[in-house]
Amino acid sequence: MVRLPSRSELSDAYQTLSGRLIDVAGTQAKERFLNLGSWRDDDVPMYIDATIRDMTAVKSQAAKLATGFYREIAKLDGEKFIAPAITAEQLTTSALRNGADVVQVYSRPFVTLRTALSQDKTMTQALEQAALRVEDIMRTEVQLARRSAGLLSRGRNSNIVGYVRVLSGAENCALCYVASTQRYHSGELQPIHNNCDCGEMPIYGSTDVGQVIDEERLDAVHASIADRFGVTDRAARAIDYSKISIHEHGELGPVLTVEGQKFTGPNDLPPTRTWGA
Repeated sequence: MVRLPSRSELSDAYQTLSGRLIDVAGTQAKERFLNLGSWRDDDVPMYIDATIRDMTAVKSQAAKLATGFYREIAKLDGEKFIAPAITAEQLTTSALRNGADVVQVYSRPFVTLRTALSQDKTMTQALEQAALRVEDIMRTEVQLARRSAGLLSRGRNSNIVGYVRVLSGAENCALCYVASTQRYHSGELQPIHNNCDCGEMPIYGSTDVGQVIDEERLDAVHASIADRFGVTDRAARAIDYSKISIHEHGELGPVLTVEGQKFTGPNDLPPTRTWGA
């Protein structure tokens, strides 16, 4: 008799494969940027075109992995699953980033480079800053693609009533630890942050879970964070969990943050333009 993989085994495998895609996207784009040799206006369109080609393929893989994971969890739970027909258009930068123009987004490392040079940074220092921004942008693109695939999967299957956040198993921030104690409505996008690589675990059933805090899991999270960050006094902890909230970012949608932080709003995005216009 063939043993079916457990829920945790499926989740671990999915997180591992998705994590590799996220890493590859960031590393590949960063290396392309650093190997340009020249970072003038004429180099920008070539870089953007090549990066779009690579990212289109990676984001498609990430979306397929996400829907495949939802399907395998459905099999494990004895549930039906109808895969959404995700088009290339739904995975474009504009679709994933609330209408932001891909030229503007992918040009940001060049802006970072020039800003750093204007602040009297050395070329090496400026390139390091720009390369980090490249990596962050492309990693986020993949995370946005898998997040979108999860939302589309839930929208296609009424027997998915919600989901929980799944930590990557690598380095996880305190925001993600606490957010992993909540169960979210099926129609809600997963809140993320820069360089977030958390996954999702769909909840199949008939009762809408809404947003519920798992108190037992939260207690375990408090203990885990205490071990990781050396916080032992819950009455006077260095990390104020009560101030962790979800903010609607103008480009990224729901993001995890701490109360008081300010973000670009939906109406603050610049108009679409081409490089140099």
